[in-house]
Amino acid sequence: MSMSGSAYQENTVYSRNRLSGRGLDWSNQPSPYREYPSAIHVPLPTEIAWPTASTRQVMSVSSRTASRLSGLEETAMILHLSGGLTARSGHSGDVFYFRSCPSAGALYPIEVYLASRNLYGLPDGMYHFTVNRFALAELRRTEEVDSGRKEDSAGGPSEDPSVLFLLSAVFFRSAWKYGKRAYRYCLLDAGHLLENLMSALKAGGIRAGLHDSFPDFAAQRAAGIADPRNEGVLAVVEAGASGLYESIIGSAEAPPDVQSGIPEPTPSAVRIETFSEISGVQEGTSVALSPSAPEERENDPSEKRDWIPFPQPTVQETPPFVDAVRARRSKRNFVVGRLRRDTLGLLLHLVFGDDEHGLFDSPRPETGLIVGKVEGVDPGYYALDASRKGMALLKPGDLTSPMAEACLDQMWLANAGVHFVFHADLGRHEQLHGARAYRSLLMKAGRMGERVYLAAAALGLGACGIGAYYDDEAGRILGLKAGERLLYLVAAGAVKR
Repeated sequence: MSMSGSAYQENTVYSRNRLSGRGLDWSNQPSPYREYPSAIHVPLPTEIAWPTASTRQVMSVSSRTASRLSGLEETAMILHLSGGLTARSGHSGDVFYFRSCPSAGALYPIEVYLASRNLYGLPDGMYHFTVNRFALAELRRTEEVDSGRKEDSAGGPSEDPSVLFLLSAVFFRSAWKYGKRAYRYCLLDAGHLLENLMSALKAGGIRAGLHDSFPDFAAQRAAGIADPRNEGVLAVVEAGASGLYESIIGSAEAPPDVQSGIPEPTPSAVRIETFSEISGVQEGTSVALSPSAPEERENDPSEKRDWIPFPQPTVQETPPFVDAVRARRSKRNFVVGRLRRDTLGLLLHLVFGDDEHGLFDSPRPETGLIVGKVEGVDPGYYALDASRKGMALLKPGDLTSPMAEACLDQMWLANAGVHFVFHADLGRHEQLHGARAYRSLLMKAGRMGERVYLAAAALGLGACGIGAYYDDEAGRILGLKAGERLLYLVAAGAVKR
């Protein structure tokens, strides 16, 4: 049952008094970790020369120089900062591990696969990042993965090192709790990890390219995914030398038997439940993004708004990016108090900083800011514009409490200083860019949300993302037009120490 993203969004709305609960079968709770018990594992180094760049340098300063990707140590750095374990917590005998990126319900549906070529310390092949072991599980060697490998006259590699990262979602990990709405969370979570990945590559000075129009079947084949109803590749990133994407995915023909010779992974759960809505939207959004006609800026109502510049920060120094990643948490213990105006300014300049990988290119979600308690800034709902580095008041008044009610009555949200909101006219983007636009919009909302998390961590603030809300109610509060839908909300503000 193929389904467009806009149709899926409408099919999965939450409505007050019509929200049916989904009982959690704790005996069938999915594991947040995938392992390949019979695979050869390559331990990743833990003694790593971490990047020294500050959070501001990574998020806000353009970096046009790029160094070579060299070896396994750099790869370990990238994987740790993208989705690795950063801390542990124990309570009542249970141990919970924090990761570098957030996940709805701490269910962590995103898996990372990588193909390597000419990487020092790692044989060429396809691997799976086994998070809990901090190791790479070997799935296939080069001759089964990379038909485009070139050698020099002496039989050695003729190209610089390169790595291809494939981010997939194991759908039932999220659907166990969120049912058919889970595809939304999978895309947002993919965006979280993707933004960390792109930022880690930038922090390491490594050239990278994001491929968002890859053929689904070829990416599935490369990762060894046999059943697209249960798992799907959502993002592909090429780091280092170019050419690996084209030889593995871009030039692929008919997909062979992907499971031939690949070690068997541990099952996600005892009983895997599939949802026709999730498999339908994954199939319906598989068509690559299409070029669109230039958008008519003169008809854009945003041009008639009264834009004012973002508040100017008085302090530019921020802690190392590595520290911000490790400190990042989903925090709900907001305290009632006002944010400083210059603190909001630095937060906005970090979130809307330098963009080297198409984050602010169309298709992109619109971004707004609900200001509740900020010194020197009137409460209200503001439109935000990355190119202008500006904001425009759309609706006056403190809307944090009404929005907290719309977010399933999670009233702790009312104490946050600001709410970042990301919304889009899904049907319009599908007309302009094709069905794949839905994935791009949700993942970009997740990427922007992760930038809020990282910026907040760097400034000693708290942040928490919200994907559960009464869709129509939230739309009315924001004054969204017909066809527009809220995609994601991330609250930020001061928290208890």
